[in-house]
Amino acid sequence: MGLLFDNLFLDVVLLISCSAIALHFYIQHIYSYWDRKKIKSFKPVFPFGNLKDGFLLKKRFSELFVDLYKQTDEPILGLYATTKPALMVCDPELLRL
Repeated sequence: MGLLFDNLFLDVVLLISCSAIALHFYIQHIYSYWDRKKIKSFKPVFPFGNLKDGFLLKKRFSELFVDLYKQTDEPILGLYATTKPALMVCDPELLRL
């Protein structure tokens, strides 16, 4: 005997489905931080963010940042280090202020 349905299996399926949907919306909210701030960013990959190749040891992190720097002409760039937003300043004039 389940809590919501007569079958416990349906209760477990409902719980897992609701949890997966909630997790999806939470991750979507986390990875839309820079869009909400109107700052250009690249599409992240869960759970690595924009640093996937660095975590998988395909590239050094310094090479990743150079590649990101070369891909944009914006003065600032939003990126994600795992699920944390990070700001990359690409214009040296902004650092002098």
